[in-house]
Amino acid sequence: MVNNSNDIAIGFVLYNPELAFFNRLELLINSGHKPFIYDNSPKLFKINSLECHYYSSDKNRGLGVGLKVICSKAYELGYKGLIIFDQDTSFNKITLTIIKSFYSEHHEMLTQSYTSVVFDSEEYVNQEQIDYKKFKNTFLSRNSGSLFILKNLKEIGWHNPSYFVDGIDYEYNLRSILNGYKVAKFTQTSGFDHISEQGDANYKLFNYNLKFRRYKWNRIKDYLKSSIRIMYNALRYLQIKFFILIFRQLLIYIFTQLTIFIISSILKMDQQR
Repeated sequence: MVNNSNDIAIGFVLYNPELAFFNRLELLINSGHKPFIYDNSPKLFKINSLECHYYSSDKNRGLGVGLKVICSKAYELGYKGLIIFDQDTSFNKITLTIIKSFYSEHHEMLTQSYTSVVFDSEEYVNQEQIDYKKFKNTFLSRNSGSLFILKNLKEIGWHNPSYFVDGIDYEYNLRSILNGYKVAKFTQTSGFDHISEQGDANYKLFNYNLKFRRYKWNRIKDYLKSSIRIMYNALRYLQIKFFILIFRQLLIYIFTQLTIFIISSILKMDQQR
């Protein structure tokens, strides 16, 4: 296995991060990394530019802009890949070691045919027993936990800055397909936690404890608008399977948010009695 791990950078797009993020940032810096950060926070954070590649703006320009900036900057500085984590995604040193080992194992294949690999911890495997050949291609991936192959991402036009939060990942997934590239998924990456810091709300209804993430109306509108744009483009280029996958995601999202609204209304009426 050729060691190409130094070709990989790590990046974040921030918006009012919690303390836990800065603990992870310190872990990275102490481990010899110099992360790429785009800060959308209204009140910018004081981050040492000697320890990080730090970029910011005068207002919240959204996730699409932030991802495009840090990916393009990493490419300009000679990096081959960039791992993106959400500010509320937790990980550890083992997580990074597994991602870098996967890249070293497959870097030629990734450079030729892929725009990204998304990593998660669906399968728990002891680190010594990880099978780096056990990955699969996927139509849909998320940004957090993705290793972007920068040369190929540049070729398809980076992330689309006109998408504010939702749909950025699915939109570039579609453009990857249209440009002849693939997206991979590897599920034996321990240390990931995308849930604990998400701030999901707990609801108790008929003695059942339910956990949902309730979004504000502006975020719901962003999701609906983005999904419609992506479905339109999928149909436009005759990507029927992709259209069906996005439509199914949209139905699940609508059902979930309606369910939360109904449960909240029932609980509110009970409290007023």
